[in-house]
Amino acid sequence: MDIGYTVAILEDRATVQVDIDLHHLTRPTTRLAIPTWTPGAYGIRRSGDRIDNFTAKSGNRALTVLKIDPLTWSIDTDGIESMQVSYRIKQRPRRFGSRATGDNKTGMQVSGPGTYMYVVGQKDRPVTVRYELPQGWKLANGLLTTADPMLRRARDYDTFIDAPTIFGIFK
Repeated sequence: MDIGYTVAILEDRATVQVDIDLHHLTRPTTRLAIPTWTPGAYGIRRSGDRIDNFTAKSGNRALTVLKIDPLTWSIDTDGIESMQVSYRIKQRPRRFGSRATGDNKTGMQVSGPGTYMYVVGQKDRPVTVRYELPQGWKLANGLLTTADPMLRRARDYDTFIDAPTIFGIFK
């Protein structure tokens, strides 16, 4: 299974649109989930509560989606070879020292575990991620670069989400 993410910062500068392209599907159902954990942090997160507008389609055909618990969605993929999953997730303001960085006008930081869903049973697959940013914004993270500055790669899902990404107008 090939897994490709597209991450777009929306006009409000606080919401991220995530599209996941999945190819070479072989199962009658495919489950996607969002972690309850964050590396280096203690406590359970409720990131699934912030996911909005979750859809799945194959070409122009909408696929049947069932939210089976607060963190997991099941998609009917019987006979489907590829699909695109889309959702929006509002980012929480980040704290650095004693200052909150919640205005998002000139930049934002995205934490992977609280933003990116994974395909259950496929976290070991290589990941590509394409970024679509507001005009003038750049990105910085520790993922593998490519010839395209807006396309990065990771060896697997855990590597992908363990690379926080900063977006914005850099000085």
